[in-house]
Amino acid sequence: MVIMARKWINDYIKSEQDVKYIGGKALHLFKLQNWGLSVPPFGVLSTESFKDWKKNGQLSEETLQSIEKTIGKWNSPYFAVRSSMSGEDSADASYAGMMDTFLFVPPENLEECIIKCFQSIEGDRVKLYEGKKSIGQEQLAAVVIQKMLSPETSGVAFGRAPVGNSSFTYIESCFGLGEGLVSGLVEVDCFWADRFDHIKKRRIEDKKKYVGMVPNRKEGDFTKIMDLPPEKEKVSTLSDQQVVNINQKLIEIEEKLEVPADIEWAYENNELFLLQVRPITQKFPPLEYFIDTNLSESYPGLTSPLSGGFVKWAYYNAFLEMFEYLSFSQGEITRVLPFLKNLVTRVSGHMYYVLDSYYAVLKILPGGEKNIENWHRMIGGRPVKSLLQTQGLQNISQVDTVEKFKIVLSLLKMGLFHGPLFRDFCKKVQFFIDEINKRTKSAKTSIEMSRILPYALKNVRGFGLTVINDFLIMGSIKGLVKILDKYGYGEEHLPALIKTDEGVESLLPLQHLTELCWHLKEAPQVIKVFENTLIENKNLNERELYELIEINLKEENLEGSWNLINQYLQRFGERSFEELKIECLTFDQSPSLFLEFLKWKISTLEDKQPEKKNSGSSLPQVDFTKFSLLDRIIIGQCIKFAHKTISMREKTRLLRGKVYGLMRRVILEFFYALKKEEKSFCHYPTQAVFGLSMENILDYAKGKVKVNNLKNILEKNKDWMKESWEYPEFLCMVEDTSPFFQEDNSDQNSIEEKPGEMCGQVASPGDLEGVPLVLINPREAMKYTDLKERILVTKTTDPSWVFIMGQCKGLISEKGSLLSHTAIIGRELGIPTIVGVKGAVEKLKHAKKISIDGKSGKITIIS
Repeated sequence: MVIMARKWINDYIKSEQDVKYIGGKALHLFKLQNWGLSVPPFGVLSTESFKDWKKNGQLSEETLQSIEKTIGKWNSPYFAVRSSMSGEDSADASYAGMMDTFLFVPPENLEECIIKCFQSIEGDRVKLYEGKKSIGQEQLAAVVIQKMLSPETSGVAFGRAPVGNSSFTYIESCFGLGEGLVSGLVEVDCFWADRFDHIKKRRIEDKKKYVGMVPNRKEGDFTKIMDLPPEKEKVSTLSDQQVVNINQKLIEIEEKLEVPADIEWAYENNELFLLQVRPITQKFPPLEYFIDTNLSESYPGLTSPLSGGFVKWAYYNAFLEMFEYLSFSQGEITRVLPFLKNLVTRVSGHMYYVLDSYYAVLKILPGGEKNIENWHRMIGGRPVKSLLQTQGLQNISQVDTVEKFKIVLSLLKMGLFHGPLFRDFCKKVQFFIDEINKRTKSAKTSIEMSRILPYALKNVRGFGLTVINDFLIMGSIKGLVKILDKYGYGEEHLPALIKTDEGVESLLPLQHLTELCWHLKEAPQVIKVFENTLIENKNLNERELYELIEINLKEENLEGSWNLINQYLQRFGERSFEELKIECLTFDQSPSLFLEFLKWKISTLEDKQPEKKNSGSSLPQVDFTKFSLLDRIIIGQCIKFAHKTISMREKTRLLRGKVYGLMRRVILEFFYALKKEEKSFCHYPTQAVFGLSMENILDYAKGKVKVNNLKNILEKNKDWMKESWEYPEFLCMVEDTSPFFQEDNSDQNSIEEKPGEMCGQVASPGDLEGVPLVLINPREAMKYTDLKERILVTKTTDPSWVFIMGQCKGLISEKGSLLSHTAIIGRELGIPTIVGVKGAVEKLKHAKKISIDGKSGKITIIS
């Protein structure tokens, strides 16, 4: 059966949605319309009309009447007439600018412009283009008639920047009609944005001209170039929000088309309209997606090569154990192994999750893509849909029914015996720590010390349970959200339900430190002896310094004070700033760091010990009397299980810190031994050793790398600490290229934001005003003694920040979610906490006073 298309098409009939009937431009306009995107009203003269015109030399009266009837409903005095060839706007050929376009056409001139469009298919431009593209197939013409807008701003936008870093989107804009831009007649502004709605670069030009409508024109060109009012010459054609809106449409269209696209757009009365879309014919290399949300709590900023390798191994090992605990078959483990080896990576010195690998692992598990949504709910961010649509991830399937059954049974067992399993795990880890400490004490040479590392890597076991614990948290929270939603409660009620009763273990170091510092404040000679020992013995390593401090304090009859210091170090000495970075020395490994910290903490103490504050906070409450009996029982169990798993998450996190501290100790003792054996190593500072890779030390232990080789590597990488950038939370890169933050953005025009408002997610409620304390590194807090009057503002936190957080009146973090460390600590301390506040550090660094609205998550700059 031969299907015939109508000559005039202004509504969607599936059988007519074919380029051979309506051409590429109209086909994509119908797609945009069906996707719910804003497109000005339009209709299309099909290729049947083109054939009819070629045969008869004119348009039929019936066709003209149909057009008149349709456009009469659009309430518009003017129209745009554009070509829509059968091969136009395809993935292989765009035909951009090849056929004639007419703007601001009054109704009486429509027929004339339609015929000119039909005629342009045989013009010289088209023939030349087809010759260069080797297009031999005969093209049929269709024509789009569309309501004409009177836009304030127009332009084009590309889902992949055609020049430069193609991981960015690229937007060009001008005042007035976009005809001036595409024809190169007016000055344009340019914007580059990443795929996460951040404007990365902009170029704002001095603009003199724009293209607008010629009033009352009856024939000839209906538009002309006009002078721009002087007050607009230096003004950006787009606001930041408008750029973000266009960027979002580009990404959305790419996800639906499954290929990058370019669009023509216009803003009329601040509403964004899409005028056309076409697949980009240029070929681009694949994109790689990274995210540091949640990971940056443990590895903020710059991370050493040694830490990068160790963290990569730790994730691989923990996830591999998880699959074993969940009774995955050997075949399934083999399938997932390539992804496990690349879950995290070091990009220009910073640790990131590798999203395609993480998504693949989550997709294999029961739950499939829903696991990815739940994972983002727990750590922050949102799923990258365009990444999920890549062929590699599309080919990843969930495990079969038999595997699912085994996994569910294993998870039920884990949930049922959660307490005993984790208590046994904690005991085994402590036994492992004691064994490594014993081996470290007995090792005498650098070779012996280096051989402890492979033994440790082989025998540290059980951390796969912590990964399963995170999945159990996701499950309990998913259950809570489902029941809350059933009774009209939103996710803002989650903090009240998941707040633990007994306080998290992360707070204990702060509590005991405060008690120690009250003692030291009353015995100032202790700090003096401590300080003098360090000043007079700079040639000793960190371990030897602590031994001498003990001797000197005892000689001054301060043994009781040393005992208190030693007790704190024995219990919490593995803590430090950024303690999960191998290169960041802990309190028990760096007496100078510990002294600096003690002096600062003592300076913040009040004249007398304050009474303990009630940490209760006015979290949004849930009225359980509205719930059915069954739902009350279910939500009660979900809450109980969430408390248990979240509390265990913090405990195992601290245990993980101890293991990392142990690895750090092995590395340090290895380096100290190396310095004793080889005098040529003595001039290297302690931090230089962390420029080695884990493989370097393992190869040294095996004899594959000799001392001279090690020295050459050390010399080459000794300045690893100097590489530091402003690392973004979300990163998209073209494969095998440098990240955008290393590029020269010197032509960027900065547009200052006026003091105003910003928003985030409420993790712990409460309204307050205060002075912002903007910190990048927790050590910066030591310059301040008025923390109790400050609202801490930072990019992210790790457990070591508790020393600062516990003394501030409020917390604001650029990153994080309801289950991030910042959120948990904020709730436990009962202080207002807002997380996920984009750009807070930059926006608040000059603010003198701000307010927090603990209900809406709004932050206002007062002065």
